[in-house]
Amino acid sequence: MKANVVAFISGGIGDQLYHFSQLNFISKYHDSKIDIYCKHYEHMTKIGYNCDWINEIYDIGDICHPLKFKKFKKITDQISKRKYQYSYILHRSTSFKIAAWISNIKNRIGISGSLIDRFTLTKNLVYKKNLKNDNVWGRQPHISVVDNYINQFNFDFDNSPPISPAVQKIENMTNRLKIYNRPFFLINLFSKEEIRQWPVKHFFEFLKIINQKHPGTFFISSGIDAMLYHQELLNLAYSEKIKIIEPEKLQLTLDDEISLYHVANCYIGIDTFSANLAFNCDLPSLVMFAKKSDVLKYRSKILPIYPSEGKVIGEIGIDLLINKFDEFAKKFL
Repeated sequence: MKANVVAFISGGIGDQLYHFSQLNFISKYHDSKIDIYCKHYEHMTKIGYNCDWINEIYDIGDICHPLKFKKFKKITDQISKRKYQYSYILHRSTSFKIAAWISNIKNRIGISGSLIDRFTLTKNLVYKKNLKNDNVWGRQPHISVVDNYINQFNFDFDNSPPISPAVQKIENMTNRLKIYNRPFFLINLFSKEEIRQWPVKHFFEFLKIINQKHPGTFFISSGIDAMLYHQELLNLAYSEKIKIIEPEKLQLTLDDEISLYHVANCYIGIDTFSANLAFNCDLPSLVMFAKKSDVLKYRSKILPIYPSEGKVIGEIGIDLLINKFDEFAKKFL
């Protein structure tokens, strides 16, 4: 079924990465690389640079604003010239569906949101409660609509990881990290949403126990903006001679970071961009979620942890985390 295919995605970087396994399937189904229109163009281009199922990535720009007629028309004219045969609109935005419609894309598969969507789409994926994968798509339940659609084709979400660097990049990263002891743990405790953060002191007590069982190296995987939050952890680790490497020490580009995710042994941290990057690099991940309904588990190497009903993430006990880690380590370390 080789065809000219485009997909429209939106949201934060982590939200858009939720779709990568789905888009990987769509590429294989049509036996064709696909184009992607997305938000956060610069970051997404770097993440998708070596993905063998992606053709081109474009900035979704003012497709979001059809009332800005001149800009909207300029983009839809560009889309029309590319003569796509299939479009997948993996977002509830009516603007994206209108863009696909007026760009004369014959097949328009997408999630119905408003009434007009039913006219702009040729295949409506309507959300219904209690879909098979509602419990694994967390706070983005509409994404399970696309997952449910894909399931009818018996697609294996645990096939090759959607995000992968060049082989040479992995070799280079492996050589750079020879000075550090394995296992390599990627960690991140920072989110701009406080509701997702787990207390630093709790995490440090957890790391001490991990370090006794599996002496290795911990790499903080987050932006520079998160380092103030992690500074307390670094101070505590220094006093106990636990090896934690800061991002500044390695000076990694985003390309390098992806290579690190393919070289590391596991990710341990909270639900944020780092976790979604780990999922899509097929890195075994022990992830703390703010609540049960936030849980994401669309690949088999994810072990989620969440607080009891009515509790907050900070009330997840260290003992529970250790027990989960021991279960996790038996499978992946």
